[in-house]
Amino acid sequence: MPKTPPQGFVRSLQLMDSLLDVRWGEAIGQWVIDRKAFIPDSEIQFLRRRKARIKALVQKSPKEMSAAQKQKVLDLWKQISEELASARKGRRVIVFTKFLSPEIYNELCRRDISRYGGYARFADELERKEENAEAEAERILGNKRHAMNQEIADQVHFLWRRRETDLLHGNRDLRQMLHGKKTTPDSEPLIKLTDF
Repeated sequence: MPKTPPQGFVRSLQLMDSLLDVRWGEAIGQWVIDRKAFIPDSEIQFLRRRKARIKALVQKSPKEMSAAQKQKVLDLWKQISEELASARKGRRVIVFTKFLSPEIYNELCRRDISRYGGYARFADELERKEENAEAEAERILGNKRHAMNQEIADQVHFLWRRRETDLLHGNRDLRQMLHGKKTTPDSEPLIKLTDF
């Protein structure tokens, strides 16, 4: 019966990269973390031929090969078997591991950051995105402030042209001069930044 990876580890992988997955590799006896990718038929054929060559080498190994060398070739055959199994499913092996631990997850994160060109480049890209978002927010606020200033200037010019007499007689109630209604203590402001 195949082993099932911990759900927490699988969820963490999916959050980091939705194309990653983990499975138990029967041939190698380890966990295989692989990623969905385009695998051409030529690569699958290459892996099949390589697996067959290594299997033949293990079965007909020369007598001058030491036990350690035979074990190394056998380990390579197991690794290629798992790579071929993943390739047939349209996946590329990222790493083999005996244990699914936070250290493995951290290593995968480090590799992902390296893929972006290192932590400095990754951090620079993140910082540039944040600066762009701040600049966009400031631009929107600037447009709102400009629209509010324009509206206030239009009202002042209207008052000066149409209500000059009221102003000269000391009337300072903007609501009354603009809309004909007296301002009360609970009246809303005439212009709010959120209106724009």
